Amino acid sequence: RETMRTPTDLIRDLEQRGEASVKAGFLNGDYKPPAYETVKEWLSSKESERAEARDEESLSNSREALRIARLANVIAITAIVIAIIAIMFPIVVAWFQKK
Repeated sequence: RETMRTPTDLIRDLEQRGEASVKAGFLNGDYKPPAYETVKEWLSSKESERAEARDEESLSNSREALRIARLANVIAITAIVIAIIAIMFPIVVAWFQKK
């Protein structure tokens, strides 16, 4: 006769087995009540952790893209200013030479 494990013991076992193995067993019907609900919640929490990690990575990527875009804007504005100076310089020099 199998003694009933506590949810803490069961979760420790699930962590040792790994998500892929537990999910395969879950889909195979290896877990019966009351373990079934604990396993279901554990698998759901693993999926939530992955989704949260993806969201954090996406946010980090968005922040990096924004930083790069701002830098590109600064470079573009600098190039415009230099182009204006390059265009105006000969005009100003010619104007002073006529005086």
